[in-house]
Amino acid sequence: MKIRSIKYFFLVFIFLPLLISCGNAHNNESVFVNGDDAPNQTSVEGVIIFDQISGKHLLIQDTNFQYEDKGLSIKELLNKYDNVLFLSFKNESLVEHVKSGQKVRIWYNEILESNPPIYKVEQLEISED
Repeated sequence: MKIRSIKYFFLVFIFLPLLISCGNAHNNESVFVNGDDAPNQTSVEGVIIFDQISGKHLLIQDTNFQYEDKGLSIKELLNKYDNVLFLSFKNESLVEHVKSGQKVRIWYNEILESNPPIYKVEQLEISED
């Protein structure tokens, strides 16, 4: 009888908290209705590039970006500049008035794992520079 109670004690006080903590580790996703509700939004600044061939949007964070390079292919940009981010817009209307080669600030709250990473843009602002 004593061995049986030790087994229950061990099960309840050792494995149960462990199982509960493992179960909560997978439920850390946050859902945001719009950018204003997202407390962990981060912003970055750079030059936005629209690739005409692939239709992809890139943000180059390199301060030494040459304006003439805006016509280079994605592969050439990735080889020439270190900080190149691929962008995905939750609302495509954010980029309707933006021209390739303009300096912008973007706010994002999610980064998709890829190489290079894809930043899910919530908000975009054209810089005056």
